[in-house]
Amino acid sequence: MRRHIVSFVTMVIILGSYAKISSAYWIWTPQTGKFINPKYAVKETPQKQFDWAMTFFEAEDYKKAIAEFEKLIKHYPLSKLAASSQFHLAWAQENTGDYYKAFKSYQLVIDKYPYSERVDEIIERQYRIGNLFYSGQKAKLLGVPILPAKKQAIEIFSAVVENAPYGKYAPYAQYKLGECYMEIEDYINAALAFKKIIESYPKSPLVDDAKYQIAMCAANSTSGPEYNEEDTDKAIKEFKDFVRRYPDSQMEKEAHQLIDKLEDQKAQNQFNIARFYEKQKNLDSAIIYYEEILDKYPQSEWAVKALERVQIIRKEMEK
Repeated sequence: MRRHIVSFVTMVIILGSYAKISSAYWIWTPQTGKFINPKYAVKETPQKQFDWAMTFFEAEDYKKAIAEFEKLIKHYPLSKLAASSQFHLAWAQENTGDYYKAFKSYQLVIDKYPYSERVDEIIERQYRIGNLFYSGQKAKLLGVPILPAKKQAIEIFSAVVENAPYGKYAPYAQYKLGECYMEIEDYINAALAFKKIIESYPKSPLVDDAKYQIAMCAANSTSGPEYNEEDTDKAIKEFKDFVRRYPDSQMEKEAHQLIDKLEDQKAQNQFNIARFYEKQKNLDSAIIYYEEILDKYPQSEWAVKALERVQIIRKEMEK
C-alpha cells in the first residue's frame, strides 16, 4: 500500500503539479528532465526573455524588471540583447533611486559591450548621476539614504572623462572633479584637475574659470594654521597671470581683490617679523622689515603702522 502511495505522488509531480521542496515551489519540465523553480526560470529565447522583462519595465515594476534582465544577461551573455538588458537594468536602478548601483551598471555596458549604441546616452546619464552626488540630492546607496558624497562624485566624474575623454561631457566632468577636490580641501589634486582643462580642452569656455580656480587653489593653500610665504607668492602670481590673460573676465575685479588680500597678508607677516625683532631689541633688523612694508605695500594698513613704529624706534635710537 505504501509503495502505491509513493508511485501516485511521483506521477502527480511528473504531470506538472507543484511540490513544496525546501520552502519553494518547483515543477517538473519534460523538456529539460529537471525540476525548475518558475521564479528563476528563463524564457526559451533571448528575445522572449527581453520582451518579458520589458513588460515589467514599461509597467514601472522595476524590481521585477531588474530580476528578468539579470536572467537574460546570465543565461544569454553572448546575445545582442545582453547589452540592451544591461542598459535597461541600470535605467531601472536609476528609476528606483539606487544611483550608485545604476552608475556601476551603466559602466558595465561600456566595459562589456563597447559596441553598444547607447554609449553617448550612458555617459550623459553617468554625468547626471555624478551631479546628484556632488550637489547632495538624496539618493540610495546600498539601501541607505545619503547626502552629498564627494568620493562617489569623484569616481563618477573620473569615469565620464575616461569613457570619452573628448566627448561632450568630458570638460564639464573634469571641471566638476576640480570642484570636488576643492570642497574636500585637496587643493593639489584640484589644481591638477583644473590644469587639465586648460591643457586638454583649450577651446572650452571653462578655460577662463579653470585658470581662476587654479589661483584659488593656491590662495586656499595659504589659509592653513601656519603662514607659508612661498604659497602666498604663488597665489599672487597665479591671480596676476589670470588678470593679464583674461582682462575682460567677469572675475577680474574679484581677482584684484584677492591679490590685495594676499598682499595684505604678506604685509602683516612682515609686520609681525619686524615686531619680533623689535621686542628682541634688534632694532636695525626691525627697521629693515618695517621699511620693506613701506616700500612694497605702501597702500596697506600695515604701512601706516610700520611708519609709526619706524618713527618711534628712530627716536629711541637717538637718545
